[in-house]
Amino acid sequence: FAGYSVPHPSEPVVHIRVQTSQRSQMSAIHALKESCQTLFEQCEIVLEKIEEVMPETKADRLEIEKITEAEAFADQDMEQDYDEDAEEVYEDE
Repeated sequence: FAGYSVPHPSEPVVHIRVQTSQRSQMSAIHALKESCQTLFEQCEIVLEKIEEVMPETKADRLEIEKITEAEAFADQDMEQDYDEDAEEVYEDE
């Protein structure tokens, strides 16, 4: 069993509940991953339907994805810089 709820629509919070039975061969981690994949696919379907009715939302989504990718790239650069700094400190010891 897997379910989710959104406590309040103006907050970016989703509660996910995953429950397995003793008879199930599926681990809780596998059930969570499968549930997240199903939720993602359902969100994609809803998004496609919205974009069919309101094409301008697609441009907004593409812009948000572009910004998110740029932020993720910047985060990776910062992590790499941090790792290199940490290695230099370790080598100095």
